[in-house]
Amino acid sequence: MRSVPAHTETREVLQERKEISAGYYNRSARPLPSLTLGQEVWHRNPERKQWEPAMVKDISRQPCSYAIETGSGNVRCNRIDLKARTATTLVKVATPAKSATQGLSPSGLMPSAPLGNDHNIVPAATTAPVRQSTQSMQAPNRLDL
Repeated sequence: MRSVPAHTETREVLQERKEISAGYYNRSARPLPSLTLGQEVWHRNPERKQWEPAMVKDISRQPCSYAIETGSGNVRCNRIDLKARTATTLVKVATPAKSATQGLSPSGLMPSAPLGNDHNIVPAATTAPVRQSTQSMQAPNRLDL
């Protein structure tokens, strides 16, 4: 007849398995950097399911909680719904009619007024994507019937 392990032994084995599983789950997790007041960020709008520009207005006492100002008003959200906007997101293009700082926000990236026909900002993603492979890309061979 098989013996039944003691109740405390079973709990210890389960606790060890739980810690091992947590280690596997958290091994690629990294803490997000904190944001500062006035920092420009991207906010994930849960209703539209897209990222919108915003600015940090207040840092809450709760961990990773921020009050932000969006185009539609003030919102309180978690850090997971915010991405810091960087200089690589937008590229400033100089125009001869205006100085470099006229009509731009203090960061120099977002226009302070609607652009209209005078486009000062262009997306930075105009270059070809970087490939890890050195092989050239070829069009797929398809069977034409």
